[in-house]
Amino acid sequence: MDNTSVIQVRLPESLREASEKRAGEVGLSSVQEAIRLFLKGFVEKRVGLALVPEKFPPEKVVLSKAAQKRFARIENDLDEGRNTISFDDPQEALKWLIQSSK
Repeated sequence: MDNTSVIQVRLPESLREASEKRAGEVGLSSVQEAIRLFLKGFVEKRVGLALVPEKFPPEKVVLSKAAQKRFARIENDLDEGRNTISFDDPQEALKWLIQSSK
């Protein structure tokens, strides 16, 4: 085995207990094994991190009548192919963006 290192992390006891329970549920022998698997996958770019807001989905947004009309026009334009542009080549799209921003 390679040289090993120890990582110590302070966390609430309740989190450790819940982690141990969850590790067992998925067939792991310990939280340490779960952490090793996570770190290995993270380093090998097979596992990522996603931070999710607590409220998901976000609260419902109520649009004003004017905004509803504006979005209806936008949807209609998209359905009819108006006020849109498409590119087959990403370089063409970048050139267009640069020129249109001047």
